[in-house]
Amino acid sequence: MPRQRALSGQGTAYKERDRNGRVVWVAEITVTLPNGLKKRVRARARTAEEAVRLRDARANAVRLANPDADRMTVRDLADRWLAARAHELKPSTLVTYRKSLDAYVLPALGDVRVGRVMPLDVETMLARVLATANERRDMRAAADRARRVTSSMFEQARRWKLVTENPAAEVAAIRPRERERGYWTQDEAERFLVAAEGERYEPLFRAALETGLRLGELLALRWADVEGRAFVVRRTFSSDTGEVQEQPKSAAGRRKVPIGMPLIEALGPRRGSGELVFPARGGGVLSPSSVRRAFDRIQAKVKGLPRLKVHDCRRTYASLLAAAGYHPSLIQRLLGHASVDMAMRVYTSVAEESVEGAVLSLGGGKRGSVRGVEAHQGGGGRAKVKGSPGARSASASRDSRARAGVRRSRVRSS
Repeated sequence: MPRQRALSGQGTAYKERDRNGRVVWVAEITVTLPNGLKKRVRARARTAEEAVRLRDARANAVRLANPDADRMTVRDLADRWLAARAHELKPSTLVTYRKSLDAYVLPALGDVRVGRVMPLDVETMLARVLATANERRDMRAAADRARRVTSSMFEQARRWKLVTENPAAEVAAIRPRERERGYWTQDEAERFLVAAEGERYEPLFRAALETGLRLGELLALRWADVEGRAFVVRRTFSSDTGEVQEQPKSAAGRRKVPIGMPLIEALGPRRGSGELVFPARGGGVLSPSSVRRAFDRIQAKVKGLPRLKVHDCRRTYASLLAAAGYHPSLIQRLLGHASVDMAMRVYTSVAEESVEGAVLSLGGGKRGSVRGVEAHQGGGGRAKVKGSPGARSASASRDSRARAGVRRSRVRSS
């Protein structure tokens, strides 16, 4: 019996003598076709590595020669892939994948045989997506989503043994364009709210800035979700499906967020107007596009105000909490993020002036001091600095408020 050993975790390789009595290596592997049939592939060579290389090349030829792999197009693969994942993905995620496929991937690759798609084809498709960008629309995010969808689809094809390699696996990610700043200072947020006074969406925009809820979470908010001085996030509205989902974006999204008196007073006259806190005129869910247009229109009225998206109200909320000294774990919980890293990486920034003003002075044998840190909240005064006598009482008070906020925001996972 020849001595066998596994190579690269697939198949086997062993020595035997050929007809002339010479010792050669034999590499074998079983190929399972999509129809369930199995075929044993064998190759011989002087070294184990060469035998395995020849075996893999022959196995690839067998896979591509089977009817499914030879005739299947990327369009066929997309349909099978989405059908296979339908049970594990949210409806909104499926809709997002289908939109990306229909808009970008299939027009370029839909009629190409699955086994003939090369990395260059994927990069050419992405270049076409990026070429449709203009001053009003940056296509980087759409192109990178198409890349991720394509890679996930071909990775499944690889597991199904339709291809031996994922042609999108090594295509570089498309980085989003760096924005100078994606949040407002306290002064800028207040100027925006002044400009929004009397507007139909004023309470909604105040809620976005003062709670950090996602737009979909605000649109699905019911009066039953307003408990005392807090919003309880239990569900969200999906723009992709046009439906309210009874579960938030993630498990961490189910949370309680405290609200202040200005927001409570703004919501007061709206009570009793229906089930939703922010309904459309007919009582249904507001159109997200209408909200975004109103947000842009109000921004344009404020001279010198940095242009943001509605979603950036979350970053403003988080940045102001961070500037006030609240702990990252509390900010994470209030935002409904699964990890502290994501909350702090995406939603907080430190102004250069604050960094330069953080001066540590150590006296020779004397107690030093920390001084010079200013709160850049659009004209706010000097912040009390940690370590100073006045700051210790302020810090204790702030920690007490933070602990109280944690208790108020704790919601049992269902």
